[in-house]
Amino acid sequence: MDAPPCCYEDIDSASTIFITGSNTAFAHPVLYRRLEDASKHNPDLKVIVVDPSKTNAAK
Repeated sequence: MDAPPCCYEDIDSASTIFITGSNTAFAHPVLYRRLEDASKHNPDLKVIVVDPSKTNAAK
C-alpha cells in the first residue's frame, strides 16, 4: 500500500526501514523529511529502497 505510516513515532525507534516501489521523496515529502531527520539522529539506521526506477528516495 502506498501510504505514509499511521504512527510517525515508529520512525524514531526503527533500526531498519524498508521502502518498496515508492518515490517517497516526491509522493510523501513529510515522511521523507522525517526519514532524513531520523537518519541524522541515528547513523545506524538502515533505509532499504527497492524500486526499479531511479528516484530521489533511492539515492
